[in-house]
Amino acid sequence: KEKNALFNFMCNPFCCTVKDIPAEYQLEVIDLQCSSELKVSFKEINILTFFRNLCPNKFGNIKDLSLQLFSMFGSTYLC
Repeated sequence: KEKNALFNFMCNPFCCTVKDIPAEYQLEVIDLQCSSELKVSFKEINILTFFRNLCPNKFGNIKDLSLQLFSMFGSTYLC
């Protein structure tokens, strides 16, 4: 269930339920979801670029997690 919640978060971080995300990511998810600037950015660029461009000082855990999850798929994501 936890991995499913994380994959749902990666697909659309603005539509996930915070309580389903592991505790170590919840505060960053709340900050991310409250940012109208990041919502616009998410709509304008691809998912991988969005997570890669997150500020590591503010969203370091989410950024690391997203890059780990995306790396599981390697070139499949680019097809």
